[in-house]
Amino acid sequence: MKENPRASENQPGTLEITRKDRGRTFRIGVGDSVEILLPERHINDYSWVIVGLNEKILKKLMEEYTGPSPGKRKDAYGQKRIVLEAVGYGKTDVFLDYRRPPELGRELSEDFRIGIDVSPGD
Repeated sequence: MKENPRASENQPGTLEITRKDRGRTFRIGVGDSVEILLPERHINDYSWVIVGLNEKILKKLMEEYTGPSPGKRKDAYGQKRIVLEAVGYGKTDVFLDYRRPPELGRELSEDFRIGIDVSPGD
């Protein structure tokens, strides 16, 4: 289990999660943030969607998509950024699916899961 490197004792920290962290579990404290950064490409209407989140433990603060850098091909990948804040103690999983909107068919392309253990600080 990987712990959140905090800026300083008793100060909230931010844990950055990327695609390589799929399946891992992380320990953080109440008030800490989790920033999930995943590649996303809108060319085929696929996007990352949160499908499982225990809101008694983690609250979604924001979600945004940043397109490819200027000069890149239109079908290049951008980035989905999701920021969660620990609001209560407990263990939970965060589940995301990379899929199309329901009206276009529920073709699942990829899924992503991380475990979060929100514990009191030592």
